[in-house]
Amino acid sequence: MTLHIKKPRPERNRDTAHEKINEGILAPVDRLLEQLSGVKRLRPDRWQARCPAHDDRSPSLSITEIADGTLLIRCWAGCSADAIVDAVGLELKDLFPPRLNGQDYRAGKPPRYSPAEIVMTAITEATILMLGYRSAQRGETLSLRDQGRIEVAVQTLQHCREVVSCR
Repeated sequence: MTLHIKKPRPERNRDTAHEKINEGILAPVDRLLEQLSGVKRLRPDRWQARCPAHDDRSPSLSITEIADGTLLIRCWAGCSADAIVDAVGLELKDLFPPRLNGQDYRAGKPPRYSPAEIVMTAITEATILMLGYRSAQRGETLSLRDQGRIEVAVQTLQHCREVVSCR
């Protein structure tokens, strides 16, 4: 049986924190990571840290930021998400990005794509181009709809290249 001693909540001004979020300064991941110790970045959207909800000597807390900015947290020692956020003076709702005017808090920033999404999109669009090329080789006339789809495939592949080159 593990004894969990509740740590006192650090004093903080919740209104100030939410004002910073609304200004685009403080994302959910930033709010959580600044409260943790032993943070190690594993990938652009994944971190590991010592769990604040128990006496953690080696990192047992996994943090993942999904595409919309929501945080997924898991303590491999068994602490609940509620206990984790409570230990650092946050609430479960702080793991979710606020909606500003009905939009994601990251509005205006380019979306983040996983490498798998980029590869699958590139394969799909390359297949479209290949089919169009083969039709042209056989002397077939492409419909306006097919020509438009090939243009979209070219634009999408160019976008994939831009996303990859910015990483």
